[in-house]
Amino acid sequence: SNFSYITVYNPSGTCGSTTGNCLYSSTLIPCDNTETCDTQTASCVCDPIDTTYETDDYSTWYSHLAWADDTFGIVYVDYLSNISSKSQTYLKIFTAKGIRTVGPILISGIDINKSSDFDSQIAAVKDQNGQYYFGIVWTQDINGILGDEIYYQKVNADTGALVGNPILIYETVNTSINSRDIDMVGTENGFALVYATSAGQKDVYLVVFDLDGSIITGVSQLSVDTLESRYPIIAWTGLSSAQSGLRFGIGWRNYLYNANGSTYEIRFALVNTAGSVLKEVLVASQKEAIYPTLDYNGTDFNIAWQDKRNGNNDVFLSRISASGTELIDEKALTTLNTAAGLYPKIAWSGNKLGVSYRSGSSTYQMNFRTFDVNGNALTNEVIVSVSGNEPSSFGNDLIWADNKWLYTWVKSSGFEVAFGGICQ
Repeated sequence: SNFSYITVYNPSGTCGSTTGNCLYSSTLIPCDNTETCDTQTASCVCDPIDTTYETDDYSTWYSHLAWADDTFGIVYVDYLSNISSKSQTYLKIFTAKGIRTVGPILISGIDINKSSDFDSQIAAVKDQNGQYYFGIVWTQDINGILGDEIYYQKVNADTGALVGNPILIYETVNTSINSRDIDMVGTENGFALVYATSAGQKDVYLVVFDLDGSIITGVSQLSVDTLESRYPIIAWTGLSSAQSGLRFGIGWRNYLYNANGSTYEIRFALVNTAGSVLKEVLVASQKEAIYPTLDYNGTDFNIAWQDKRNGNNDVFLSRISASGTELIDEKALTTLNTAAGLYPKIAWSGNKLGVSYRSGSSTYQMNFRTFDVNGNALTNEVIVSVSGNEPSSFGNDLIWADNKWLYTWVKSSGFEVAFGGICQ
C-alpha cells in the first residue's frame, strides 16, 4: 500500500515561537504571532479575538485603534467620576491576542481642573532604531476661554512610558474643535493631523509633524467657501507616492445652504508634501451624507460614508484613483430597510475591504462585512456585538493588523470600551 504522511510539529500550541511553527513535509511554515497552527492542515490560521468589554472605565467616549508591530493601543476619552463635566484622554495597550498589558494610562493630565477633552486620536510610527511609538493627539480647552488646543504625546508602544511632556501642536483663536473633528495617520517619520474648527471660520486644516512633535508642514487650510466643513479623515499614500509629490488623501463633509435648502457634501482632496491641494473631488451631494471614512489600498483611495438618500441610513462607497478619477461612484454597500449604515469605518487588508457599521433603530448592533475592490460583497454580514452590550453613537474604529480586522467601539450600557478581532 502507498501512504502519505503529514507531520505537524506544534508542541507549544503557539505559532510564531521557535517551538510553535508548523512543520509540513520537513518545511517550516512561519506563522506570525496573531496566528495559530491548524494541526489538520499544517497551516497557519488567523486567531480571532472575541469581543471583549472593558469594565474599569467610567464614562467613555470615542475609542480609536493603532497597531505597532505586535501590540495595539486603544485611546479614548473618559469622563472623570469625581470631577463634573471634566474628561481626560487615556491609553490601554494590548497584545496581539487581545490581552491587556498596560493601562489605563492618563495621557492628558495637564491641568485636571481645567481641561475637558473632546476627542483623541492615535497612530504608530517606527523610529530609526526599530522602536515603535504611539503618537496620541487630543483636543482640550486648558484656559477655559473660547479657543481649543491640540496636544501631542509620544508614547513607547511596548511599555506605555510617556516620552517627554505633551507638546502643543496648534491653538485655535475664537473657535473650537468638537468630537469627530480630528483624525491622524502615521508617516515615514512622524504624523499628519487633520482637524476642523466648529465656530468662527468652519474649515478643515492639515498640519504635519515629526515623531518628537516638531512641525514639518505648517497649518494648511483645505476647505473653502462653505458654511461648515467637518469630520475630516486622512490616509497616507506611502513613500513612493510621496517622492512623486502626492502624499495624502483627505476627505470631509461640507454643509451648504441655498434656495433648495440644506445639502451635505462628501469632499475628497489629493494633497502634496507641502500641504497644497492638487485636486479636489465632489464625491457625493445629498441631503444627509455624513461621517466619511477613508483608506488607501496601495493604488487608490476607498472612501465611504453614511447616507440617507433612500430614506434609511446606508453605507455608500466611492473609489478614487491617485489622479483624482472616480473609479466607483456612490455604490451602496448596505441596502436594508432599517437604519443599517450608521457611523461606518473601513480598512483595506491588501486584497479586500473590511467595513464595520452600527445598525438598528431602538436597539443597536455592530456589524462587519468584507467587500472586493469594486464594492461587491464577499462574505455575509457578521454581528460582532453582544445583546445587552450594544454600541453607542460615541465613536468606533476599524483597522487591519496582522491578518485580522481589529475593531473598537463604546458600548451604550456603562459607556465602556469594547474591542475584538475578526478573521474573514
